[in-house]
Amino acid sequence: MEQYPRVEIEFYNYQVSLVKGELTRLQEEIVQLQSEYPNLITFITDQFREELLAIEADTYAEFVPTGRLNKELSLSLDQEPVEF
Repeated sequence: MEQYPRVEIEFYNYQVSLVKGELTRLQEEIVQLQSEYPNLITFITDQFREELLAIEADTYAEFVPTGRLNKELSLSLDQEPVEF
């Protein structure tokens, strides 16, 4: 079994605090951007949806002709999203 070099606990704690600080900063920036641009979430969601549809379509296009899928399925992401 491969052994990894040990890290000093002080250095480790310092790195953890840096990462946590950066996460906090990014979360605050996200909140600020969401309040400044309320349509941003909808825009990003639509962009991801389009990317996922393209991936799903490409996968079906590859798997159906090779027999990995017995029939072509309707794209699951092509349906309207359900509101919660």
